[in-house]
Amino acid sequence: MDDFDINQVLDNKIKAHTSKGKQVKKAKMPKNMFEKPKPILEQKRKAGLDNKPTNENEKERDRDRDRSEESKMKKEEDKEEELSLAKLREEVIDCTQAGLILLRCQDVIGHIGPEGKITQCHPQNLFCCLPPEKPPELLETFAYPPIYVPPNHRQLFPEPPIIDNCPKAWICHDEVKKFKQYQEASPALKEFLACFRDRLDQIKKEKELEFDLAKKIVSISDSKLLRKGQEGTCNWSLGPLKPNGCSHPYQISKQGKKTISCHYGGTECWPDKLSYAVDISLEDPLDKRYLEDTIKAAKECEPRVWLDLEGKGEVLHLSIGAIYGCGCQ
Repeated sequence: MDDFDINQVLDNKIKAHTSKGKQVKKAKMPKNMFEKPKPILEQKRKAGLDNKPTNENEKERDRDRDRSEESKMKKEEDKEEELSLAKLREEVIDCTQAGLILLRCQDVIGHIGPEGKITQCHPQNLFCCLPPEKPPELLETFAYPPIYVPPNHRQLFPEPPIIDNCPKAWICHDEVKKFKQYQEASPALKEFLACFRDRLDQIKKEKELEFDLAKKIVSISDSKLLRKGQEGTCNWSLGPLKPNGCSHPYQISKQGKKTISCHYGGTECWPDKLSYAVDISLEDPLDKRYLEDTIKAAKECEPRVWLDLEGKGEVLHLSIGAIYGCGCQ
């Protein structure tokens, strides 16, 4: 288990909050606020008073009212997140003062939590736990429910069913399916992909498109990786076993300095043997045409996602490794 600085985690969260990056949130609000007020002209049409609205001033007033309502909701969300950050600091202080330790989601899978064995958790959860020097019978017992690291309004997208070694609603390159690369995606990347697909499908619906946007995954980890029962020229821990043995950057200098792609977990998370990056095909001209919408969808799921065009603009590289301290883009 790697050490990590909780103060750095909190500072990063606060920076992300104060930068006002657009985030996908689910705010706590009265049920009647989920439905926007019906514009005046629409009310008139339903009443049969105006079948052909032409008054642009009234339309603009309706739009101004909608924008004002959305701005008010945004301010409420920001205020609630500020409170959650303050509450988080208090919980962290309480945990450490009690002589307990904080563990990340990836470190607690398989252990016993407040509600039994932990099989999955949100990538941004922290757990307040008994330290390892406690008696052996207590090693796997967690003292408190998880401490959630904001943004705590972000919707947690469940992992989709896997069909032919590919997540549902996506198309996967043959090598992604053959080498079961989706199974080598980190929990954080799986959630990002689920959110990303949801947002892309919403854009398709809003724009009344007849095709799916950014639908094909061409790489998650690497088809060249050495796997059990399979030959390979790339190793999770050692990098290329021969020149050009890895499909993505993986370099270790003579001085021991590492440059490792997020496809292998980066310089900090590679021991987990999980990917924090995905490559999406842009070979279809329509994908290039709607690239701005694709980028918008990705940033609505994670404002700090790293995006880069590769292969003469034929591939969109998306990485969340830096967000989770993996030392990669």
